[in-house]
Amino acid sequence: MSKKNILSYSYENLEKELLELEFKKFNAKQIFEWLHKKITRKFDEMTNISLKQREILKENFYIPYLELKGQRTIGNKDIYSFELEDGTIIETALEKNGDKFILHVSSQSQNPEAITLFGTSHENVRNLEVDEILNQVYTLYRMLRNKGEEINNINFSCFGEPFFNLDNVITVIEILSNENCLNISKRKFILTTCGVIEGIDRLMETKLPLELHIKLHGISNEIRDVILPINKSYPVEDLHATLSAYQKGNKRRLTFEYVLIKDFNSTGEELEALGNFVHDFDHTLVLYPFKSIEGLPYEAPHFKKVERIYNYFKTDRNTNVFLKD
Repeated sequence: MSKKNILSYSYENLEKELLELEFKKFNAKQIFEWLHKKITRKFDEMTNISLKQREILKENFYIPYLELKGQRTIGNKDIYSFELEDGTIIETALEKNGDKFILHVSSQSQNPEAITLFGTSHENVRNLEVDEILNQVYTLYRMLRNKGEEINNINFSCFGEPFFNLDNVITVIEILSNENCLNISKRKFILTTCGVIEGIDRLMETKLPLELHIKLHGISNEIRDVILPINKSYPVEDLHATLSAYQKGNKRRLTFEYVLIKDFNSTGEELEALGNFVHDFDHTLVLYPFKSIEGLPYEAPHFKKVERIYNYFKTDRNTNVFLKD
């Protein structure tokens, strides 16, 4: 008999599965807490259920884990490479921002071509399963807990476009915010997106109070089509209308990310249009200089121009703006 992945179950589905195996309803809560609150990875450690029940669990289920394959540090981020059961390597990043920790997780196995700068990714991409996303959180959560620290925000911003895997992403959020789990407030979750309009529309229907970060990178469709190929499907004017509706219902501040590329999207005309765009929203604007990509002729503006652009938004446009490396 093939064993089932027990981390893939929501609370309701786990309860249903266990009742069929003649467990009691309260056992579902006990086991769910062991898995998702105490983050136990061995059934034998579930000491408040009987030995017989533990044997039944071992016969029917398994608890998956991630294998750490590497770690590196870039700036204030520690980036971890994990191997999944099928051999896929994904990345998860832990960012320290003052005394706060932001966990950046992957929702897909790679970045689809449509959402990478200049469409430079050509990898085969699949959606990550619920347990593959959860285990990114649990692995880093355990590490921080052992140091007496905790995760402040979870951002779906590493590999993948979260709106391409929205069902699993929402399931993960529902599990992590469950009072029998880590009980993380839904307001602490962030979805970083290139602007998948039907995904944002679906999110509005759920009424989840999530924060959105938008990879904008261009205001005119002519320029954004080149930088982010996904813009050909979701042009800027349609994205603007959808975000306006989202913020009207959600009331959360929107964060716009904008990479500065010399003589391309950092002209005076583009920057003026960017200022006009973000000022239609309760916003934060995050600017960062382009990092060169092998084989592409683009580069960042001179650092003095980057500073002038930042000061233009800060002073002349009175924008809530940040500059990152």
